[in-house]
Amino acid sequence: MSDISDLRQRLAAIAQTRQITNAMYLMSSTRMRRESQRVKYAKEYFTRLRSAVLDIRDNAGGITHPYLDERPGERSAFLIVAGDKGLCGSYNHDVLEFALSEIKKRDARFIETVGRMATLFLRRNGIEPDVEDLGAAHQPTLRSARSIVENLFQFYDDGAVDKVYIIFTRFINAAKSQPTCLKLLPLDLDAFSDIDTHAKLWGDVLYEPSPKAVFDSLVPQCAIGLVFAALVQSSASEHSARMNAMRAATDNADEISRELQHKYQTLRQLSITNEIIEITSGAEGIKQGSEAETQ
Repeated sequence: MSDISDLRQRLAAIAQTRQITNAMYLMSSTRMRRESQRVKYAKEYFTRLRSAVLDIRDNAGGITHPYLDERPGERSAFLIVAGDKGLCGSYNHDVLEFALSEIKKRDARFIETVGRMATLFLRRNGIEPDVEDLGAAHQPTLRSARSIVENLFQFYDDGAVDKVYIIFTRFINAAKSQPTCLKLLPLDLDAFSDIDTHAKLWGDVLYEPSPKAVFDSLVPQCAIGLVFAALVQSSASEHSARMNAMRAATDNADEISRELQHKYQTLRQLSITNEIIEITSGAEGIKQGSEAETQ
């Protein structure tokens, strides 16, 4: 009976766990679809923004910007994007191990983290982030992107660093994502492989008050747009990874439940059979005793 009682408790615990994992799977799948749509919008926004920059650069002539000029040094600042929580498969592990390898390759002077898991990982590896941003990994917005890059821009403008990198997870599809390191500053407009470089502006465009003034305004917006796109893609990748992890956990719970249910039914049937045998044996004993007394 103790084995049957233990199996009942295990089946009940697995059923409760399955309810949780299935609920998390449904929530993550909904959020993943929403974030994947935002990835599409962010790409469109950034494509149009960069198209304007390229149009001014190619047609106005002689326009330059400090954020486009390469610097000879290798002093680097890093923006590392991960999640605020776990239960998302290898999402955090993959991007943070990748980030650690990239940091060790370069002369890191400034590190800004997005997501609690990134901060905890770096501290476990003896690296204390200079700035920690919480919440932006869960709900990325353009406002949060502007806030995040303020410190990076300040360090770059002051000459404290020569290059700024973003390490995030590129969202490819619901089943695939990839840790990526992109150079944020100085901007390399021809290196954005995930953006349609053939997007063109229709007709003649007049820039007011001047092409250079518009260019000076758009180039920082390109950097902010790139950070926003990185946040959105990381968020979509995290929800996708959590969706897949929770689906696998739910499937495993179903499989374990079937195995335990089969074992429970076998033990229960055996217990009933033993009880029938005991009752039959007892009845037979009583019958034989009665017949002996009669004789």
